[in-house]
Amino acid sequence: MLNTEEVTDVNERATAKAPVDGQHRIIAMFILEAEGLLNFNEEEMTETVKKPKNMSLALFTASINNGRPWNYKDFGKSKLQTGNERIDYIEAQIQETGLKSDVIYSLYTLGQPEVKANVAKDLKMGINRLPKSLKLDATTQELGDKVLKAFKSSKISESTYDNGRLAKGFKLFYNEYKPEISQIQQLIALIDKNVWFDNQKPDGSAEAKQYYKNFEKWFQYMNESNNKSEETA
Repeated sequence: MLNTEEVTDVNERATAKAPVDGQHRIIAMFILEAEGLLNFNEEEMTETVKKPKNMSLALFTASINNGRPWNYKDFGKSKLQTGNERIDYIEAQIQETGLKSDVIYSLYTLGQPEVKANVAKDLKMGINRLPKSLKLDATTQELGDKVLKAFKSSKISESTYDNGRLAKGFKLFYNEYKPEISQIQQLIALIDKNVWFDNQKPDGSAEAKQYYKNFEKWFQYMNESNNKSEETA
């Protein structure tokens, strides 16, 4: 049974280091140095990294040295926090809804630069690779909530809208037209079960740009219908 004891000396804690990767290689180097076969220069032959504040040393070691690197799903299951309130909320939505990560990230970053799910993994490791122009706040979060709710209550099946390319196409459409939330809700409610507007369905697997054009057609149709209704009234 392994027993652990906390280091309480302030100076020792400030300078303490632990091998978290390549432990066997480090041991071998120390042995070679003891045998006079190698001059082990720690500064040149190892890389020092800071342990993320929200991870224990054991968890940090396990995350990068467990036979294979942890992937995004592994970090998702760990329930670690990223330290970014909005990203943590997006991550929670992925776990709660069971929808694909790229779908949720697209819907919750409308009007923002592209953000891939792996940024959450990096944040949990203490590495910030978020785009500098990214501005997530209560408004973007509320918008994501309402758009997701609109898709859930629409005629479109979950298996259809749980599609990264569809979500990316919707984001391209939003970034181009910047519709009001009421327009988005009306638009999504208008779309048929098969999603595609007349003659818009492509042969084979659809790309994000084709979904973008499809949302654009529905949006134009919706606005034309609304204008006709106003003229009639």
